[in-house]
Amino acid sequence: MAKYLVLILAALPVFAQGTFTAGEAVAMALGGHPALRAAGHATDEERGAALQAGLPPNPEVEAGVEAFRSGDDHELLVGVSQTLPVSGARRAARRAALLGVDAAERQAGALQKELAAEVRRLFHETLAAGERVRLAEAARADAEETARLMRVRHEKGDAPEMDAMRADAEHGRRRADAARAGRTRESLRARLAELCGVMPDALPECAGALAPAPEEVPEAEVLRARLEATPRHAARVLREGQAKTETEAARRAGFPEPTLRAGLRRDNASGTNSLDFGVGIALPLFDRNQGTVAAARARAQRLAAENESALRGELRRAMELRGEAASALDAAARLRGEVIPRYQEVCAAAEKALEIGGATLFELIAARDEFNRARMELLECEAAARAALVELEALL
Repeated sequence: MAKYLVLILAALPVFAQGTFTAGEAVAMALGGHPALRAAGHATDEERGAALQAGLPPNPEVEAGVEAFRSGDDHELLVGVSQTLPVSGARRAARRAALLGVDAAERQAGALQKELAAEVRRLFHETLAAGERVRLAEAARADAEETARLMRVRHEKGDAPEMDAMRADAEHGRRRADAARAGRTRESLRARLAELCGVMPDALPECAGALAPAPEEVPEAEVLRARLEATPRHAARVLREGQAKTETEAARRAGFPEPTLRAGLRRDNASGTNSLDFGVGIALPLFDRNQGTVAAARARAQRLAAENESALRGELRRAMELRGEAASALDAAARLRGEVIPRYQEVCAAAEKALEIGGATLFELIAARDEFNRARMELLECEAAARAALVELEALL
């Protein structure tokens, strides 16, 4: 908790300027998050179970009257009995419970990674939404300028009224696109603000690079090793070990444990005292805890199979996400380096041609549409690459 408070305090000067980064958003969201508090309580539950599992059995005190007939003709008996935990079942149960504590701590770490990934995903979605607003506003401004130009030309008699009407219609469509993009951005900001625990009006503007660097994509050869090193997988392995140790505890619980008894007997009639000693032990003729052992063994085997299945499923998903990120980055590089510069040239040529009457309004609108679609496609490729890497980082 102290670490997150330090991060938040360190970010305050940036917030004062109205922007914050993905790392600062993570610090804001994780500080005091109820899910993390719940994970801490779950770990405390496991610690309590471990404490209870290691406690020895309590002694028993007996007091009674025997051979009661009449008057003082009876015997008084006071005794103590103690079961000796020689089977090792309690020690094995405590070892299993301690593995449960370790597993709960790893699960808390995995939950923290998942929450951080959720914050980063929503942060970058909001960042991408801001870029969509910027592109939509740029397209709206272009359409507004085109509509103004066509009205002037129509008033001068250089363009038909139909072209001016279509330019106005295109301007209206671009305004609607910009308004829709703005509403989407505000919705994402509200969700991000709730996750960060602040009001939407108090949330700083998202800042940072949307497009990931190519070196952020991990090599395919390291995916399995990194998955095996995650807190999530470590927790699964610990739960599997816990189940195996619980099987051993159940097996040992079937061993009979002796009970020692010692007591003082007083004969009131004669006024004499005597000591009683005894040993009791259950005969394991029928119940040797066989059913519990079989169930515990099956549970351990089930967890082992589920863990291997989960790891293989995560590996397939990690390979898929890596491929998506690499493909999106490659497409973005081509759009940025080859496609968009050519569309910029086409738009510039169409604008000049329209001014001198060498092109129609529809040719200019088509050129700008293609340019805007290419820029939006670049943005979507960058956003897809970032989303894939955020999910991949959560897995790894």
